[in-house]
Amino acid sequence: MKLQELGDHTAEVNVQQDVLDGIFTFYDSTTAKLTIYQVVSVAFDLLLLLVVGSYLIILFSGLVITTRGVDDLIGIFRRPPSRKQKTA
Repeated sequence: MKLQELGDHTAEVNVQQDVLDGIFTFYDSTTAKLTIYQVVSVAFDLLLLLVVGSYLIILFSGLVITTRGVDDLIGIFRRPPSRKQKTA
């Protein structure tokens, strides 16, 4: 019964029933199968990075403008003034 049900979905069916005592289960493989998948190119990743990055920059800018104003947004990207002060 189990062999027939499994045979409907796979080409090779092997059923083995063993009683294992204890908490350890050991698995042994006599064959290995290598599966290679073709993935999309890196161009999609770069495009997605640009879209998400642009969204985050626009969101950040909008939040700063609504809470602090445009001057503070521009001030974030300005170079801070020098710490050196002239002594008179």
